[in-house]
Amino acid sequence: MSLSKTQIGKYIVKRKFLNGLFSIIYDSLKYKVYIKFLFIKIAKIHFSYGKANINFLGLSIFNSRKLALLLLLPALNEIVKQKTNKDKVDVIAFFYRSGETFLQSYHLQEYFKNQNINNPVFVSNAKYLGDVLKMFCPETEFIKIPQIFFELHFLNINKPDIINSKIRYYELLTRGHFLDLESRAQKSEDIYFYDALKNRMGVKGTEIIHPDIPEESKTKAKKKVMRIDLNRKFIFVAPDAQSNGTLSNIFWQKLAKKFYENGYDVLFNNIPPGMRNSYYKTCFFTLDEARYLTEHAASVIGVRSGLLDVLASAAKSMHCIYMPFTNRGLDLPPLAAHKVQSAFSLKYLPDVNKNNIYEYNAEEIGEEIILQKIFENVMSQQRVLA
Repeated sequence: MSLSKTQIGKYIVKRKFLNGLFSIIYDSLKYKVYIKFLFIKIAKIHFSYGKANINFLGLSIFNSRKLALLLLLPALNEIVKQKTNKDKVDVIAFFYRSGETFLQSYHLQEYFKNQNINNPVFVSNAKYLGDVLKMFCPETEFIKIPQIFFELHFLNINKPDIINSKIRYYELLTRGHFLDLESRAQKSEDIYFYDALKNRMGVKGTEIIHPDIPEESKTKAKKKVMRIDLNRKFIFVAPDAQSNGTLSNIFWQKLAKKFYENGYDVLFNNIPPGMRNSYYKTCFFTLDEARYLTEHAASVIGVRSGLLDVLASAAKSMHCIYMPFTNRGLDLPPLAAHKVQSAFSLKYLPDVNKNNIYEYNAEEIGEEIILQKIFENVMSQQRVLA
């Protein structure tokens, strides 16, 4: 098997058989696998929700999860071997978002001990998850892998899969884990996502790794703050989430204006489309930079997202607005805001002071009331701290 790069820098893995008579090419750009006989493409395979669909000479033959596993795991193994120059490793895949990755990282030490993992290598299709891991395991290797390997997330490998005698593959939270969690939340069962995460990992939480922001990230964050001339007295706002919608632009405009007129800089990590006024500042921060910034903010305000999991224990006060979960894929139906709040509350995460976390259900109360309550709670806490 050989690893090569395309002209725009995306990886293609090529496996050759029978002295090159047959070859399998993994095209991450087109999210497909091609089978060639000599130099002619005789079949192409595309993936959907963990199934490999074979199209042979223009005819669709079958969908197969087993084929997806046989195609993807060995190719991933080859990437890891060539990137690390190591034959014996434990490959740990993170195919979810920042919140779960951050919370799992508290317990990696205990998990490694339970699973007898001595040489972990983390892989993910999302580069930003490497920024999360740096806060907990700065010396551990992280490899960004092509998007095509995300299909492994749907294969529900519930125990380490032995690729060969020297390579073990782990995914701590499979798609099945999320389906089960949200199915129980839909039924209003007594389920909490952080407890479910620990149960899935098989940890008790007795050996916690605490996050530590790299000095390099602190320096970069300070330079960005100087560049935008951020007031020492500021509010950090995270209005966006991939899993759900956000409030109206008018809400965020009013929020920015209200705090600005009361002496605060208002810093948005991301601006909702079409939201423009002169009362805020904005800048892109990596996750570790954002956590460092949070330590210095008067308060953090945002819709419920994985980013808030990362920031909650660093915030002087956290104001979390719960919206319905809507955008997680076809196999995860919408989840009402009150069920999101029940199953995904920030108040019971490690290291947080739940008295400093304020929660608002946007399905139950209107935007004007949410804005009023947030402003009153922020100002009240600031008077206490003063």
